[in-house]
Amino acid sequence: MRSRIYLHPGEKPSEQNRTLQFIVIAATSIVSTYFLFQLNIFQVLKVGLLTVVSGAYFLPIIKTKTGWKRLRDFYQSKHFVVGAMWALATVLLVSESYGDKNLWILFVERTFFVASLSLLFDHRDLQQDTDENHQTLLKAKGWNTSQRLSFLLMLIAACAALYLPIEHSVTLKKVSVIGLSAICIQFTKPNSPSWWYNIVMESMMVILALVTLL
Repeated sequence: MRSRIYLHPGEKPSEQNRTLQFIVIAATSIVSTYFLFQLNIFQVLKVGLLTVVSGAYFLPIIKTKTGWKRLRDFYQSKHFVVGAMWALATVLLVSESYGDKNLWILFVERTFFVASLSLLFDHRDLQQDTDENHQTLLKAKGWNTSQRLSFLLMLIAACAALYLPIEHSVTLKKVSVIGLSAICIQFTKPNSPSWWYNIVMESMMVILALVTLL
């Protein structure tokens, strides 16, 4: 199914500021290196794993029959990789008890929650993906299929949140955020402006983390 390319009202293709990018990357590298030396060897290995997978997402280091690929080029699994990376960083990286099944249920909740939201960002980047001839689930299957899958993944995340043996008040807040995210998915349209994705949808991930702590 061929997808129509929508142009967001009043928007033009963004021009990347290379100098600013270099400054941000350099500053991030320096700060990350400082904190890396504060970790023990086991934590360093976990960070190393995250770094390798993150690099494979953006850099063509995976050899296939058709050439070198990035993880993001495998559009069928790209969103689950994004969700798993987020869960690795926010759940497994900060834990030392991997024998606890509830930890893995939390990992599943976080993975499917982020993957659900990530699916919608295919549309925000549709123009760029088309220019780069980059295949996505949205382009391959269409908006309706992408949105339905997003709902399904959000439902799985809600089931995982309900299963976790935590305080009822925390469960209620988490399920409320997941429900609010599902409503946002419903209101997301093919011609929604970029600010809807960058502010509203991305904030859902931050809010879910905050309500767990409050």
